[in-house]
Amino acid sequence: MPSLVVDTHALTKKIAELAREKQLTKALEVFGQFELEGLEPSVYTFSSLINVHVRSGDLKGAKAALKAMRQRRLKPNVSIFTILLRGYSQAGNLRKARGLLDEMQREKVQPDARAMNTFLRGCLHHGQVALAKEVFNQMDSQWGVIPDYTSLRYMAQILGQALCIKDLKQLMQKVPGQKERAMRAPDVCKFWAAGRCSKGVNCTFYHDPSVTPANEENLEQERRTSIATMNLALAQAAAMLGRFKVCQAALQRAEECIGEDTRGLFQQLSQEELRREAQRIRDFAERALAPELLGHLFRTFLFGPGPDDPATLCEELMAFGLGTQPGRDEVLSALQRCFKGQRMRIGRTWGRELAKLPQKLEICAGNGDWVIAQAKEEHGVANWIALELRHDRVHNIFSRMVFEEVQNLCLIRGDAARVVPFLPPGSVSHIFINFPEPPHFSGHEAEARNELLTAEFFEQLHGLLAAEGRMTILSDNWRYIRRLARAVGELTEGPEGSPRFASALAKDVRETVSRGPCSGRAST
Repeated sequence: MPSLVVDTHALTKKIAELAREKQLTKALEVFGQFELEGLEPSVYTFSSLINVHVRSGDLKGAKAALKAMRQRRLKPNVSIFTILLRGYSQAGNLRKARGLLDEMQREKVQPDARAMNTFLRGCLHHGQVALAKEVFNQMDSQWGVIPDYTSLRYMAQILGQALCIKDLKQLMQKVPGQKERAMRAPDVCKFWAAGRCSKGVNCTFYHDPSVTPANEENLEQERRTSIATMNLALAQAAAMLGRFKVCQAALQRAEECIGEDTRGLFQQLSQEELRREAQRIRDFAERALAPELLGHLFRTFLFGPGPDDPATLCEELMAFGLGTQPGRDEVLSALQRCFKGQRMRIGRTWGRELAKLPQKLEICAGNGDWVIAQAKEEHGVANWIALELRHDRVHNIFSRMVFEEVQNLCLIRGDAARVVPFLPPGSVSHIFINFPEPPHFSGHEAEARNELLTAEFFEQLHGLLAAEGRMTILSDNWRYIRRLARAVGELTEGPEGSPRFASALAKDVRETVSRGPCSGRAST
């Protein structure tokens, strides 16, 4: 019997390790050993199996594993539901994720703060304001979970993006009066006594205030980061609405919180990002210029995770606070004119003079530092398009467009593989993909179902490029960039199998890259 337990534990641990590396096929092979050796998989085994499916982008497989688990009369726990919440949230299916919370309640599985925050983080990443409000407002009453500092931070960012200043100011009032229910509990928390309780405000056992937890600095970091982020969200929303007194007061609170970090509680990068964001907002607020939101909204398109049509894309702009603006109908009408059938007419987003310029595209634009700098540098020389999947990053780029008055940048939110077919063929002179995430870990090829840079996607990009157009992919992963160069170089066309791209070379980033004229399209 002990050897069977050891084997079960060892196999489960192996599946968990393969999940971290996104090695789905190997994980399934290991799981198959349970049946071959007559072993019974545990709840933890299925938790690891479902995790490897989710991390590999295989939600269908995750659902099948959950069904197999239930057929063995094993009940999913909060950890498994949290993994599924993460999977549906990453896929942009927040309504399905919302349904999981109800399913947990029906199955009498108590959600914890981590599960609720996973859902709220998904709402933040995909701009689901209404769903986030609904769940946040019922966290305590329906699920018995008190919002912690992470919950408050996510909700503040969501409300800030939607320009819901009134709701955001009410949320801010919850921070100073947040009390730990654990201070009133009758039974002593053994983990707190050892300085290791991780449940915080949601622990149902007594926390002795005389005990200093071992993770005190981490808890203080979370508090200060959250308060600073919440105030920056309020400051940004207020600045975009021209409410500069509210903006200045929120900025002062945020900067005071960052300034309190005398013990180095913030990670250096995080602290610098907060300071840069505060300075950007302050620079704009001190100019006291009337924010010109509508002009930038004319150049912002939000593709959802499901089937899209122009009306749906326009309605998605509600997550940018368009419902609070007087020119709502004007914006929606202008955006609808930018579509003809299933094609975007990007040229209509620019003014008459800018429409004559070449268009450049960055895919996976992140927070927009690079594309904003390029667009400002090439004003009057080229128009730029930033394409990014995550809503919070898109909103960050949008706010910088407003604050830095960038007129030659069009913003698109959506899955690049689905958005590119909407763009007119031959309309882009140069495509940039900067530091794409490699789909392999620990020396093995991963099997992520959601890998973007495939041969099929490069075919789409080839059709998007104008004659003499170029594509540049920059990576600090030499193995990955060689693999991508090989994939691009293998694309051919015509009966003679001519290469679609004139060149496909992986170059060391330390080299000087030659970009002379070529007869076809170029890839560097």
